[in-house]
Amino acid sequence: MRQFYTRYPYSLFLKAILQFFVTLFLANLGNGSASFSGVFLFVLALAPTSFLLIDLLVLPGLGVRAANLADWVWGFFITILYRSLGYLQIDFFQLLVVVTGVAVVEHFFHQMLKKAAHSD
Repeated sequence: MRQFYTRYPYSLFLKAILQFFVTLFLANLGNGSASFSGVFLFVLALAPTSFLLIDLLVLPGLGVRAANLADWVWGFFITILYRSLGYLQIDFFQLLVVVTGVAVVEHFFHQMLKKAAHSD
């Protein structure tokens, strides 16, 4: 599993791009307001920490379900932090939608990582 990250360094970049577009879309639905720079700073904090803590540690050891749950919880805390700092001006329900949307994208990202690890 760890060989995937050394052989395919684009995985962190792909993760950040996916998180950016999902967050930008979902955070601007309804009454929410999230600027390009606010979402960029949010993803700049979420993607590398999630990659290092969850994709490198939790996913290989505990599997996809545990990694999905850990990603949702970690995303929730980071989103709460960036909401309180004013980078994401969204209400609580929309916060849950953003975190769940990012977690759904993460699920498919984890499936891709597992498939790539088994094919190596």
